[in-house]
Amino acid sequence: PLLLAAGVAFGLTLFAGVLYLTVSTVTRAAVLALAVELALLALFWLRGPRASGVRRLASTLLLAAMAVIAGAILYLGTQGSYFQHRASMVMEDADTRLSHWRQAVAMMDEGLPTRLFGMGLGSFPETYLQRNPAGAVPGNFSYADEGGNGFLLLGSGETLYLAQRVPVRPGREYRLSFDLRGRGNQVRLTMPICEKHLLDSRDCIWKTHGVPGSGGWEHKEVSIPSGGIGRGGWLDRPPVELFLYNGERDSLVAVDNLSLRDEEGRELLRNGDFSAGGDFWFFKTHDHLAWHIKNLWVSLLFEQGWAGLIVFNLLLLGVLLHLFGPAWRGNATAAAVLTSLVGFLTVGLFASPFDAPRLSALFLTILATGLHAVPAIEVVRRTRRPRLRRHRKPGHGHRSA
Repeated sequence: PLLLAAGVAFGLTLFAGVLYLTVSTVTRAAVLALAVELALLALFWLRGPRASGVRRLASTLLLAAMAVIAGAILYLGTQGSYFQHRASMVMEDADTRLSHWRQAVAMMDEGLPTRLFGMGLGSFPETYLQRNPAGAVPGNFSYADEGGNGFLLLGSGETLYLAQRVPVRPGREYRLSFDLRGRGNQVRLTMPICEKHLLDSRDCIWKTHGVPGSGGWEHKEVSIPSGGIGRGGWLDRPPVELFLYNGERDSLVAVDNLSLRDEEGRELLRNGDFSAGGDFWFFKTHDHLAWHIKNLWVSLLFEQGWAGLIVFNLLLLGVLLHLFGPAWRGNATAAAVLTSLVGFLTVGLFASPFDAPRLSALFLTILATGLHAVPAIEVVRRTRRPRLRRHRKPGHGHRSA
């Protein structure tokens, strides 16, 4: 009983943690998907096999506890001013998304091959740069190589940051060194260190450095006092990130041999020479529509054409129909897989999750799990269920006239 109680307590804690982390992203699609998943899980739970006695009471109490936890976290998480502001923008953002989807389809090449097979995987950002009707230039970056030496090229355009988390602590002195080069007049690189979670910064130390316009490399070293950056305990300390940002128009900055060391000389950055491309670096932009279509099905149509879209929908429909029957009859594996897929697709209404290879792999893994595991479980259950046959007693097979 103690082990069982500890397992239930751990499960409820994990359940509450996942709910909190999802709501704290302040992502409307994620919160909607979470609500849909909770509703489906509750439905399948109520449809599951009926226990009796103590087990039925324990199951009812556990379901009630999960409902209370979910309701409290969803209510408290959606009452914040920032979430309320984002909720008030739903209709305006919906118009923006619809317009963006129409533009994405309109930017596709003409001709039957493109209509059938699309523009190709990962082709949208380049297509948007060349054909967007507003003529906007999104922020851009690339990795170059000269004689075996890799480095970063950071272009101008809409706001774009290349960032990496660093373990900066308050009240310390840090040493930042790097090599820069560029062409033209008034070329500069801004390198702030900020407390930042996801998109919005809380506190920053801003440093802007001039870039030599001759085209040659120039080495620089600067001292950065952290001040109050990174303050707080292990639980409430915000993440700290170093950013690279080119805010000048019509300019291109090359960055190499980037290093951030603490007072003991320990290196805090990984892949600062960009020899491994973008490993450990993550880019963020305020104008994200230039980078993805923000709808799973429109993205499939753009990249893979009608052939890819139809094949995906047929596969999806077959898997959902395959899982729904067992889930409705109380198969826990089918219910879990079906709920996961529905949550993924709910997010896909307003995002492009296949842009991330890890999410694509996770989706296909869960889908394959449903196809493989559910039939095996169903077969086992059928073979274990004995058939009741009626046996006639000798001499009672027929009545005499």
